[in-house]
Amino acid sequence: MIGAASGGPLRRQRVTDASSAKVSKRTWFSPIWLIPILAVAIGLWMTFSSDEGLGPTVQLTVTDAEGIEPGKTLVKVRNVTVGRVSDVRLADDLAHAIMTLEMQANTERMLTTDSQFWVVKPRIGRQGVSGLNTLISGAYIQLQPDLDGGEAQTEFTALESPPVTSQQTPGLRFTLVSENAGTVGVGDPVLYRGFTVGRIEKSTFSVERREIEYQVFVESPYDRLLTENTRFWLESAVSLKLGSNGVDVNLGNLESLLSGGVTFDVPEGQVAGEVIDPQHQFELFDNREQARQQGYARGIDYVLLLNESVRGLEVGAPVEYKGIRVGTVTAVPYRWQPEKNSKSLLLQVPVKIRFEPDRLHGLVADADMALWRERMQRLIDRGMSASVQSANLLTSSLFIELGFYPEASRTEPQLDASHFNDITLFPTVASDVARLEDKLTGLLDKLNAIPMAETFASLQQTLEQSDRSLASVETLAEQLKRWLAQPEAQQMPSELNQTLESLQQVLQQLSGADGQSQNLQQLLHRMNELLERATPFFDTLERQPNALIFDAAEEADPAPKAHEE
Repeated sequence: MIGAASGGPLRRQRVTDASSAKVSKRTWFSPIWLIPILAVAIGLWMTFSSDEGLGPTVQLTVTDAEGIEPGKTLVKVRNVTVGRVSDVRLADDLAHAIMTLEMQANTERMLTTDSQFWVVKPRIGRQGVSGLNTLISGAYIQLQPDLDGGEAQTEFTALESPPVTSQQTPGLRFTLVSENAGTVGVGDPVLYRGFTVGRIEKSTFSVERREIEYQVFVESPYDRLLTENTRFWLESAVSLKLGSNGVDVNLGNLESLLSGGVTFDVPEGQVAGEVIDPQHQFELFDNREQARQQGYARGIDYVLLLNESVRGLEVGAPVEYKGIRVGTVTAVPYRWQPEKNSKSLLLQVPVKIRFEPDRLHGLVADADMALWRERMQRLIDRGMSASVQSANLLTSSLFIELGFYPEASRTEPQLDASHFNDITLFPTVASDVARLEDKLTGLLDKLNAIPMAETFASLQQTLEQSDRSLASVETLAEQLKRWLAQPEAQQMPSELNQTLESLQQVLQQLSGADGQSQNLQQLLHRMNELLERATPFFDTLERQPNALIFDAAEEADPAPKAHEE
């Protein structure tokens, strides 16, 4: 019984183990496994949804990564987030930084060749202060997409500063060229008669041409004002002009007073011309007057070969015909780059001028270039020549005068047009100053040829003879004075009167005798008149014996005397 009793519990234990084993085989999938399976499913779904929301990856090159934080710095378009900076690293050359941008889905169309990126951060420039909101939110990447379409691109270089105008702004971009930078900067206004119509977007310096190029944008519809005869010049904040009516002071608008700018217009008297294309280049002049005088696009070039000095003749000097400006001096001297084997010794100085028919608009029937080439050649054949004239004696400035000089001989050129790229040679004559110098030189040569010693000796002899003649005259006057002082000379007038009276009595006795007595009477009558006229003369000699040689002294008016009662 003890064995049975002891074997009973053991048996029941074995039976229980066996039954539990059977149960475990039946329930092999436990509900606890639902937790990892669910986690894996969620992870797969998150991975799939994350990949579905990602867009292209962009490589952006920047000068430095100031203010950029991977995972935090956003990429925005019009303040809408379209991407995020995922990584920042140095380039292999250590000269710049490269940012990796993870863009959102459906942003591929924003990433084309003309798309622009730049870093938005606080800036202070000529256009004012910008990006102050980034002081709190931090810097971000601004994307300006190109909506006009283009080739897809994923590598870009960030701009150093924000663009002045948006790519989507309608208008026209072109280039201004200047030899001097002046006061023009990026962002400065472009004005038309004082109204802002555009901006200076970019400035670069060309090392090959040694000139500054400005990229200019003019908004629509003002871009239709840009024609082939449009001229650009620097806008002056304050202009002062002294004229016949006094002092004229002009002030620009407030923006030009603060930062300057560029203005444009068609010079007065010119036609507007055709509308330009985007690849057109304009020259930037220093002021309005220079643009008006030198801003003529069409012209006929000529070369002058001068025998005289060109000191005072400068580029931009006028070419005139009868006081009317018809052209401009374009090169002084004209450097025509002779070949090494050229035998030219610079016996004549070449000067290049441009005849501009557009300056005669309104004075002639037409300004067609082909017709004017023929007209100018006919005028040259008829004797038209060019000469250097003085424009201002104080400044010694010169200009070129075209005209006909029949008395002057033309200067024969030592070279032909083939040496000057087939530019026509314009005949020249010596200037008025040169001709005057030649005359003065000839006069001095004649004076030098005069035997001065012999001339002065002859002049001295003449003066000595004159002295002797004057001495003889003085002696004669003295003798005459002594003779008139004698009593006999003083009694001559009374004796002559007595003689005349006697003759008159004789004539009266002989009156009526015959014709001869009448003739004698007439003769004596004339002698009487003559003596009466001579009486004042003898009175003068009595008072002033030297009156024959010297003028008689004027007698003073008699002083009035008081009436004596």
